[in-house]
Amino acid sequence: MTEIQPDNRNRFSFYQGAFVGLKNKQYENPDQFSILVPNVKQKRRKRASKEELITAYYELKETLGHIPTTTEIDKRGKHKSHQYYKKFGGWNKFLESIGETPSKKKNISEEELIATYYELKTTLGHIPTTRELNTLGKYSYEVYRQCFGGWKKFLKSIGEKT
Repeated sequence: MTEIQPDNRNRFSFYQGAFVGLKNKQYENPDQFSILVPNVKQKRRKRASKEELITAYYELKETLGHIPTTTEIDKRGKHKSHQYYKKFGGWNKFLESIGETPSKKKNISEEELIATYYELKTTLGHIPTTRELNTLGKYSYEVYRQCFGGWKKFLKSIGEKT
């Protein structure tokens, strides 16, 4: 973004969610995001209420046909899993609060997490960010946090620089 915004030829349009488009291109669904003015500080988005989180959860559950995992919430949901953690104190606590039965925690081995990390790192060509992990990885940041105590702790445990 910092490289594109100073473009003096005015070739780019900036959209919500860090989307960038070409000014001279017509997009199929331009209403899906609102145009932002470059270099203008945006207001912080209002945090979702408990009701909004619950509604978004049920919409995704209906789309998927099963109780979404936190990884599916992060990849396909309207709100990210960390918002559910903040509002409800945890994913299973959220599920219990709406009368759902949490599935038993999958026992994912450290070796599996390390292997899938290296696959993603190879694909990207660099150490993934937690955002890339949540959107592109097989397991979300939360799985690594539960197993290793955090992303930086995980990286240190395998000898990566943080």
